[in-house]
Amino acid sequence: MLDIKFIREQAEFVKESLAKRHMETDIIDSVIALDEKRRELILNVEGKKAERNAVSKEIGRMKDKEAREAKITAMRSLGDNIAALDEELKAVEAELFDALAGIPNIPDADVPPSASMTRIMLSFAPSERKSLSISNQKLTGILAPPLWAFSISMPA
Repeated sequence: MLDIKFIREQAEFVKESLAKRHMETDIIDSVIALDEKRRELILNVEGKKAERNAVSKEIGRMKDKEAREAKITAMRSLGDNIAALDEELKAVEAELFDALAGIPNIPDADVPPSASMTRIMLSFAPSERKSLSISNQKLTGILAPPLWAFSISMPA
């Protein structure tokens, strides 16, 4: 998995690498947006936690019981707000992790870009013969559990 800091600092390079793999580059923009949202939420949550801690120390030093109860009530609502923001932060972090997991590693500079790339997902019933044509290539396969047998024929 690529580091978010690397993606943030080298977004164009990562997009070029994805383009070499014939992959959509829009995921990089969404990852950067999710990272910005995550960082904003972290700042917001940490600021509110710092405020809660400062007021908690202040409450401990207060002599007036009514003023102390008012601050305690205010801090309870702040605590609920912090809990809601923490849940939102967890959701954004999970979404960011899933998006990062979908970004492949950067290919080596010596690896030439391919002319075309096709992703195929095949599902066969046992012992069923399938034939599939893909961009001037013929892929034939037989599933005989636990072995897969494929032959690829390329035109001359």
